[in-house]
Amino acid sequence: MNGKFFHKTARCAEEEGKAFTRFTPACEEVLRAYPWPGNVRQLQNVVRNTVVMNDGEAVTPDMLPAPLDRFTGEAVPKSRDSTIAEVNSSTAPSDPSRIIVPLARLEREAIERAIESCGGNVPRAAHYLGISGATIYRKRAAWQKETAGSA
Repeated sequence: MNGKFFHKTARCAEEEGKAFTRFTPACEEVLRAYPWPGNVRQLQNVVRNTVVMNDGEAVTPDMLPAPLDRFTGEAVPKSRDSTIAEVNSSTAPSDPSRIIVPLARLEREAIERAIESCGGNVPRAAHYLGISGATIYRKRAAWQKETAGSA
């Protein structure tokens, strides 16, 4: 991994009071091979979440969140990230209705994924998303109203 990336990881570990000093070669291989449909920000979130949720000197593949914890480099496991991967795919069909996902849907999926990754801790999820906890609570209340109204 490049030095700049490792420096950011070491800084994250220091901020969280963790002892991580390196990635194992197998972990580096997974991080390099994964297609990163969410680009650099997704990679940064994965590293921060891995550091927050684990302890140790070296980051290993089994510490990575799904789907990276079982990623082999041969195929991207199907997950909620598949929507983004399909949008970014160079082989996407030319019909816009098949490749364009409403921003509200992507936002909701990102928020729900962050809350899940943080074990249900909304303030922590908000921190990693760069928004306030109040914003998440407000959006969730609106989603519940929408669901109740359509039932």
